[in-house]
Amino acid sequence: MQKTHTDVGAGKLRILIQNLLVLVISLSVFSYSALAGTGSAASSFAASCYTPGAGLGVSIAVTPDASTQNYAVEDAPPSGWTVSNISIGGSFDDVNKKVKWGPFFDNSARTLSYTATPPVGSSGDGSFDGVASFDGSNAPITGARVITKCCSPSISPTSRSHEGGTDTGSISVTSDCNWTAASNASWITISSGESGSGNGTVTYSVGENTGSSRTGTITIANKTFTVIQSGLYSISPLSRSHGPNAETGSVSVTAYQSANWVASSGSAWITITSGSSGTGDGTVNYSVSANPDTSNRTGTITIAGLTFTVTQAGTADISQAAFTVIFPQIADGGGYQTTITLSNPGQDTVTGTLLFYTPSGTAWSLSVNSSVNSQFAFSIPGSGSKRFVTSGAGSIATGWASVESIDTLSGVATYEIRSGGKLTESVGVLGTGPIKRFTVPLERDSESTFGVGLALANTGSDPLTVNLWVMDEAGEVIQTSSDSDYQNIPAHGYVAKFASQAFPSLPSDFKGTLMGEVSGEGAMAVISLILKDGVQSAVPVTDFSPSLNKEIAGWWEFHFDWSGPEEDHLYMGWAAAPAGYSDVPGVIWGTDDNLDPSYGYWDEALDSWVLVHPVPRDNYSDVYMFNFTGADTVSGCHYHQEPMDGPLGECHPLNGEHYVD
Repeated sequence: MQKTHTDVGAGKLRILIQNLLVLVISLSVFSYSALAGTGSAASSFAASCYTPGAGLGVSIAVTPDASTQNYAVEDAPPSGWTVSNISIGGSFDDVNKKVKWGPFFDNSARTLSYTATPPVGSSGDGSFDGVASFDGSNAPITGARVITKCCSPSISPTSRSHEGGTDTGSISVTSDCNWTAASNASWITISSGESGSGNGTVTYSVGENTGSSRTGTITIANKTFTVIQSGLYSISPLSRSHGPNAETGSVSVTAYQSANWVASSGSAWITITSGSSGTGDGTVNYSVSANPDTSNRTGTITIAGLTFTVTQAGTADISQAAFTVIFPQIADGGGYQTTITLSNPGQDTVTGTLLFYTPSGTAWSLSVNSSVNSQFAFSIPGSGSKRFVTSGAGSIATGWASVESIDTLSGVATYEIRSGGKLTESVGVLGTGPIKRFTVPLERDSESTFGVGLALANTGSDPLTVNLWVMDEAGEVIQTSSDSDYQNIPAHGYVAKFASQAFPSLPSDFKGTLMGEVSGEGAMAVISLILKDGVQSAVPVTDFSPSLNKEIAGWWEFHFDWSGPEEDHLYMGWAAAPAGYSDVPGVIWGTDDNLDPSYGYWDEALDSWVLVHPVPRDNYSDVYMFNFTGADTVSGCHYHQEPMDGPLGECHPLNGEHYVD
């Protein structure tokens, strides 16, 4: 039978197909045995939660092993999410809603990325699903595959205050997710709304508070709600400090709904004088006895279960004091402020105590250097200084101060007057020692615009009588004072008046001398200020002894070389040793052409007289150290000290003579 062309062609085609099948099977076996690469793919998100309408970064770290010949990756975002920002080598399959990369014909590690954006109204978790194919072998993408929706709850209000009794409250919760509420205080109980989904309300109650004010919190959807509850009772103030002397004080009590309360002292030296019990609001008055010890002590008063703390300063131990500097006038408040500057002229450290007294002689507690007390201990190194500044707050109050130290100190009190917060006047007065008698220049004009003020402090522990009289320029006594305030000055007390008050019938246009003397035992400290046309200045107060004054009283001219020839004109007087200072030969006082006062003393260590001439308005002092080389001549050194509490400058050799201008 003869074959046709068609039959021959069909047979050849069958043979060709059979051979191709064998080849495909062979290639399949080869691929399976030779392309055996594997690897891994791990996903991560750019945020811990998603926000509807906002893009979320998705990264896939692909790591093939060394034997991998080729690989491809595909990842499917949650249904309805849109895709953008696909990294190089990738595209979005819009039919299958997948992001696809590859194939990559190598075994290099790659980080693939894209941005998936959830619809605005999305809710619930978002799930991703994907695989990586390594040489035809699929491996699921691991790592972050599910992401939750971000939750942004809020609460209103965020806090509330309650009275001391039982009470309730509520908090509104605004949220688009699940939330819980929990109390963080045993006295706060959640009544309803311990959990919720979406918007809701949390209600709570607080128990009765029999103690002091307390604060607690409730945590709602990770937000903090603060609960503040006052006590059934409150007291004001919570504490107070007292000086070492016997003093009194009071405490205000506020009681919720007229509740009953009692008060009791926890210390023998604290006595409740009134208000030991009450109903509703009230006041507890108490007293403290004088503190006999040098150390401070602390006690308490319990009022309605609350503690009021009382601190009392110890009595200053001045038994070792060997030197005293006195400031007979301290003014504080009402526009007045006093600064006391103590300077140590020696080389060794000096310790001591600054004590303040009221006009009646009791300890005066006031704010000094931001601390309230009636006495202030100090330590001043050699050539150093220490400043004590009153606060100037409140209404004006006056008194005096004493410095008790173990060695020599010098001191200046500066009185500052302010108006509208601006400094209008500043007057400096040297510290002084206790004296028995004094003399002060006295002047009065017909318009009464010129007045001499006198501040006199009793430095002893017994009442003091001081006799005052006025002498004219001819040396005749024209008037004695009958002012009773000077006849019985209490121990550590003080009197401050203008001369016109002590001598109300003093003639107009008078010029002369005001003199005073202690009657009997005791001593006093005195300063004098002049008020002229509304401006104050200091006047030297002399501890007079006529037999000694004649030796050096009068004007002296000091010559020294300081940036060229200089000279100072000083009026100097001599005073006997102050009471209680028998080892000191005496003191020198003085003034200059501008009526700026000077005060000096004999320094045993320096074997020299020291005369300090402060100029507080310009914040400097001129210090003279000299000896009398003859009846009418002196020699020594001039030192410039600027600022007043700074170190001394260099020695400028001086000489001087007694002369008549």
